[in-house]
Amino acid sequence: MNANRSITRLKSVLVQDKEQNPLKILGVLKADILKVLSNYMEIDYEDVDVNIVVNKNGTYDLEIKSVVRRVKTLQTYF
Repeated sequence: MNANRSITRLKSVLVQDKEQNPLKILGVLKADILKVLSNYMEIDYEDVDVNIVVNKNGTYDLEIKSVVRRVKTLQTYF
């Protein structure tokens, strides 16, 4: 019985860790996404919403929602 309880506890700890890891990188990820998007559009940090969802099968969904004021004109050098 004690072994089953230990296995259950270990699974619980691993699931909690997997759910909290995305939260640790969320701010950095949002800043990096904003940096890339700002090359192509006018956008503010407050207007970007980034969320990471942990699925039941252990994979992640990355959700990005943003308000864009305008798309920048791109110049090509070809």
